[in-house]
Amino acid sequence: LQIPEYDMEFIEIPGRDGDLAVDNRRYKSVERSFRCHLVLAKGQRLDQAAVAIATWLSGKPGYHKLLWSGEPGYFWQAIHVQGVNIVESLRQFGAVELTFRCQPGKYMAAGDRWFDVPAEPGLTLHNRYNMVSHPTWKIVIPQDKTDSVTISIRGGNGIYMGGAKGEIIFDTENNILTGTLDRIVGDRPHFPPYSRVEISLRASQGTQVFVKPNWRTLG
Repeated sequence: LQIPEYDMEFIEIPGRDGDLAVDNRRYKSVERSFRCHLVLAKGQRLDQAAVAIATWLSGKPGYHKLLWSGEPGYFWQAIHVQGVNIVESLRQFGAVELTFRCQPGKYMAAGDRWFDVPAEPGLTLHNRYNMVSHPTWKIVIPQDKTDSVTISIRGGNGIYMGGAKGEIIFDTENNILTGTLDRIVGDRPHFPPYSRVEISLRASQGTQVFVKPNWRTLG
């Protein structure tokens, strides 16, 4: 088990005792390796299996959900970072080690679902974990309508979207927004660790807002 390292730089300055600590305000990514045993199909060669596995792992660029049966209820956002080398152990059997570069922290399956945010009375969530949560928002505007939507976090930040149409997805962790709107104002709303999160909404009748909290923890 590898706990993500907090990113700090220490700089030596002539004439100053000790080091200057620079806080980069982030955790570093970690690598996780899994040793797997492979049963080859009848007549399949090791090189054919290696190509099939490599093609599957590199099919789509970017981070993907990595689940491991050893820790049910959690998953990682990971990228496969090394080649596939299968070592034959017995006839029709092989062994392979797969290494993934993972975003810091493991994600909770309980936070990987959509919650409806009603206009009244709003929605209250609880981040019971030791890392900041960067949620994903989904706004659904009725067909052939245009709306302005304001999402506010009590005691925190909020966001305003003007001229929104259709379906809009805002992934605050990766700062990716898809959909049609005229403008967006405000910070990326996030949920601090160990916090009660009170969400309020201002939108026209018929507009739906959903949030996926993306809870995660260091270990």
